[in-house]
Amino acid sequence: MSQIDSTVSGLNPPLSPLGEEQARALVPRVKDLHPDVIFVSPLTRACHTYQLSQIRGKKVMFNKCAMESNWGREDIYAELDFTALADIAELDQSDNHLLDTRVRAELLIEQITTSEHESFVVFAHWGIYSQLFKSFFNASGDIEIRALHENTAVSKLIITDEGIRQLQYWNDHGHVPGLENAP
Repeated sequence: MSQIDSTVSGLNPPLSPLGEEQARALVPRVKDLHPDVIFVSPLTRACHTYQLSQIRGKKVMFNKCAMESNWGREDIYAELDFTALADIAELDQSDNHLLDTRVRAELLIEQITTSEHESFVVFAHWGIYSQLFKSFFNASGDIEIRALHENTAVSKLIITDEGIRQLQYWNDHGHVPGLENAP
């Protein structure tokens, strides 16, 4: 079973019951986090994961750079309308969802590293995280980085006061024991 509801066709399916259980399992993991900014992909499953996690931040906003990979088709998300989400968080009025996935990842990392804010949480998708990882560590585009499972996972990347970029954990899904999707 996947965390994505496969009974709904299209580019913006909701979470499956398993995905909802995994998102609820985030609550104890994130309850003590109080980030300055929470960026949420405006795709339904990331938005719902954010809501079910019950995390709260000083500022919550949708960020189209955090959307799922476009799998090489920059126009794939062009027709999606996110205006109905305005009551959940600040809408992203940009056209960044039309950019190449790697460019979006680099832009998101730039938004974080040049911000006056110190702490961020990003609710995004499996298909963008490999690009975020590469952008964060300035890795070559030739390197292939993939998460092992399609589960609701947590990664923690840190920039120290000295500017050193560190990986504390990557694709950790220890908060969902017994709820993992088979690899």
